[in-house]
Formats: sequence, C-alpha cells, structure tokens
Amino acid sequence: MQAKLEQLEGQLNLLKRQVAEQKIEKSTAQLELFLNSLKDVFSQPHKLNQLEQVRLQEMNQQLITLCQQLQGAKDSSKSNLSNLMKNKKKVGLYNQLK
Repeated sequence: MQAKLEQLEGQLNLLKRQVAEQKIEKSTAQLELFLNSLKDVFSQPHKLNQLEQVRLQEMNQQLITLCQQLQGAKDSSKSNLSNLMKNKKKVGLYNQLK
C-alpha cells in the first residue's frame, strides 16, 4: 500500500505542476490517470491504517483545490477565446466597411 500511496503522491505533484503552468489539456489527462490510480487503491480489499487515511485525506484536499484551479483555468481560457473570436469578427466587419 505504501508504494501505491507514493505513486499517487507523485502523480498529484505532476498534476500540481501542470495546473500551475496552465497546461489545461495535460492537466486533464493527468487528472484522469490520477483518478484511475485512486480507483485501483480503493478497489483492493485492504484495510487502511491511520497514517494511510491521513495521507489520503491530505491528497483529497489537494485534489479538490487542484480541480477548482483547473476549472478556473478552463473558464478563463474559454473566456479569452470567446473575446478573441469577438474581436476577430469586429476586425472583419471593419475591414469590410473600409
């Protein structure tokens, strides 16, 4: 179990870096990998000791924060793209009127 928790922590750290660097697509893919690894941990019949429970709770809190940051980055990117498209249309109309 210790090795699996270390693997999860490594994946979570990679996810943190990708979210911090605003790599939305890579972050989303890494999040899927992390969630699949997490499912593997909980699909096995293994009783967790107190330390493992604490580590998983900490990872859960970090994951919640990262998901919120990732959603914010997605929303920001979507808004920026929308504004860019609106500006492009305005420039196109301006050029047609010229």
